[in-house]
Amino acid sequence: MRKFLLMFFYCLYALSLYGAEIPARGRSLVNDFAQVIPDEQEALLESKLRIWDTDSSSVQIAIITENTLDGEDLWNRAHTIFNEWGIGQREKNNGVLIYVVVKDRKVRIHTGRGSEQFLGDIRSSRLIDEILKPAFRKGAYYTGLNELTDRIISLSRGEYEAEKKKDDGYKFIIPLIVIVLAFFLSAGRGGPGGRSLGRFGRRGGFLGGMLFPGGGFGGGGSSGGGWGGFGGGSSGGGGSSGSW
Repeated sequence: MRKFLLMFFYCLYALSLYGAEIPARGRSLVNDFAQVIPDEQEALLESKLRIWDTDSSSVQIAIITENTLDGEDLWNRAHTIFNEWGIGQREKNNGVLIYVVVKDRKVRIHTGRGSEQFLGDIRSSRLIDEILKPAFRKGAYYTGLNELTDRIISLSRGEYEAEKKKDDGYKFIIPLIVIVLAFFLSAGRGGPGGRSLGRFGRRGGFLGGMLFPGGGFGGGGSSGGGWGGFGGGSSGGGGSSGSW
């Protein structure tokens, strides 16, 4: 009887860990699977995080939005995605995952052990309460994520120095990126909802190719060009969760 009960509870535990398929590792730092961030704003957010990752700090911040957990535990899914994608550097485990579940109205900041030095559980909880909840309640996903990443960048500044990349030629095209982006932002919108370029974040559209040559978006593996991709980091499970 004792063995039967142990097996029964083990099966229940195994079922609790089962959830929806983990998305294939993205080739960008911003993966808006829920499609709640307008294209132009997604490009701005991606550009900022890539420049920070490659030129200013080796702290790697990734954003993932999904529609629903389908009954899966929030912590478990964020932890699994973090480790399977390898967010942050392997030697430093200094990644930060901002995971947003839109229909379930849940969010989690999940950290690597190295990131806990500047982004502990209590601070993560405060950032969710002060920044994300008010913005998300208004449907202003970009506003909340942009402000949150700015705050995390400020907190992490100086914690780690950027890894030197072999391809330093990417730096000279940053001014060109700004010019190209400004051009598209000033151009007239078309199509449903005023979106002129579609979801380039997952379809590798023209604007995505212009902004990040050789990289592309979606799919698996790391991108080329100035961004070296995810570095194989892992998480000890730190961070905080919230609902709005």
